[in-house]
Amino acid sequence: MKEQMIPSHLLNICYREFEERLTISEKSGKKSSSYDIVKTYVNGTIGTFTKRDAMENCPSLGSSSVESALKKLVEDGTIIRKGLGRASHYIRKDAIE
Repeated sequence: MKEQMIPSHLLNICYREFEERLTISEKSGKKSSSYDIVKTYVNGTIGTFTKRDAMENCPSLGSSSVESALKKLVEDGTIIRKGLGRASHYIRKDAIE
Protein backbone atom coordinates (compact mmCIF):
# COMPACT_ATOMS: atom_id res chain seq x y z
CA MET A 1 0.00 0.00 0.00
CA LYS A 2 1.35 3.37 -1.03
CA GLU A 3 1.45 6.17 1.55
CA GLN A 4 -0.08 9.49 0.58
CA MET A 5 1.72 12.67 1.48
CA ILE A 6 -0.21 15.67 2.76
CA PRO A 7 0.88 18.92 1.09
CA SER A 8 2.78 21.16 3.49
CA HIS A 9 0.56 24.21 2.81
CA LEU A 10 -2.48 22.17 3.89
CA LEU A 11 -0.73 21.16 7.10
CA ASN A 12 0.15 24.80 7.79
CA ILE A 13 -3.48 25.84 7.37
CA CYS A 14 -4.62 23.09 9.74
CA TYR A 15 -2.03 24.01 12.37
CA ARG A 16 -2.98 27.72 12.18
CA GLU A 17 -6.67 26.91 12.67
CA PHE A 18 -5.86 24.56 15.55
CA GLU A 19 -3.70 27.24 17.16
CA GLU A 20 -6.50 29.82 16.85
CA ARG A 21 -8.98 27.45 18.49
CA LEU A 22 -6.52 26.63 21.24
CA THR A 23 -5.94 30.32 21.87
CA ILE A 24 -9.69 30.84 22.32
CA SER A 25 -9.85 28.16 24.99
CA GLU A 26 -6.65 29.39 26.69
CA LYS A 27 -7.94 32.97 26.84
CA SER A 28 -11.18 31.81 28.34
CA GLY A 29 -9.47 29.48 30.84
CA LYS A 30 -10.07 25.88 31.86
CA LYS A 31 -13.10 26.44 34.06
CA SER A 32 -14.82 29.02 31.88
CA SER A 33 -18.53 28.95 31.29
CA SER A 34 -19.97 28.44 27.82
CA TYR A 35 -20.91 32.13 27.90
CA ASP A 36 -17.27 33.15 28.45
CA ILE A 37 -15.97 30.83 25.75
CA VAL A 38 -18.50 32.03 23.16
CA LYS A 39 -17.96 35.67 24.17
CA THR A 40 -14.22 35.27 23.61
CA TYR A 41 -14.95 33.89 20.14
CA VAL A 42 -17.42 36.71 19.41
CA ASN A 43 -14.94 39.39 20.46
CA GLY A 44 -12.46 38.03 17.93
CA THR A 45 -14.86 37.99 14.98
CA ILE A 46 -15.21 40.54 12.23
CA GLY A 47 -18.51 40.82 10.42
CA THR A 48 -21.45 38.49 10.78
CA PHE A 49 -21.36 34.92 12.04
CA THR A 50 -23.80 32.08 12.59
CA LYS A 51 -24.42 29.63 15.39
CA ARG A 52 -22.61 27.04 13.29
CA ASP A 53 -19.56 29.32 13.05
CA ALA A 54 -19.56 29.65 16.84
CA MET A 55 -19.90 25.88 17.26
CA GLU A 56 -16.99 25.20 14.90
CA ASN A 57 -14.79 27.67 16.76
CA CYS A 58 -15.81 26.50 20.23
CA PRO A 59 -15.49 22.72 19.77
CA SER A 60 -15.63 21.97 23.49
CA LEU A 61 -19.25 23.16 23.62
CA GLY A 62 -22.43 21.48 22.50
CA SER A 63 -25.13 23.00 20.34
CA SER A 64 -27.44 23.90 23.22
CA SER A 65 -24.60 25.52 25.18
CA VAL A 66 -23.63 27.70 22.22
CA GLU A 67 -27.28 28.57 21.60
CA SER A 68 -27.78 29.54 25.25
CA ALA A 69 -24.62 31.66 25.27
CA LEU A 70 -25.66 33.45 22.07
CA LYS A 71 -29.07 34.16 23.58
CA LYS A 72 -27.44 35.71 26.68
CA LEU A 73 -25.09 37.77 24.50
CA VAL A 74 -28.11 39.12 22.61
CA GLU A 75 -29.92 39.89 25.88
CA ASP A 76 -26.95 41.75 27.36
CA GLY A 77 -26.47 43.78 24.17
CA THR A 78 -23.09 42.40 23.15
CA ILE A 79 -24.40 41.08 19.82
CA ILE A 80 -27.41 41.69 17.60
CA ARG A 81 -29.37 38.85 16.06
CA LYS A 82 -30.62 39.25 12.50
CA GLY A 83 -32.99 36.84 10.81
CA LEU A 84 -34.96 33.95 12.26
CA GLY A 85 -34.45 30.21 12.52
CA ARG A 86 -31.84 28.76 10.18
CA ALA A 87 -31.38 32.16 8.55
CA SER A 88 -30.22 33.68 11.85
CA HIS A 89 -26.88 35.38 11.97
CA TYR A 90 -25.23 37.63 14.50
CA ILE A 91 -23.03 40.70 14.51
CA ARG A 92 -21.19 42.44 17.33
CA LYS A 93 -23.04 45.56 18.40
CA ASP A 94 -19.83 47.59 18.48
CA ALA A 95 -19.14 46.63 14.85
CA ILE A 96 -22.14 48.59 13.61
CA GLU A 97 -21.87 51.66 15.80
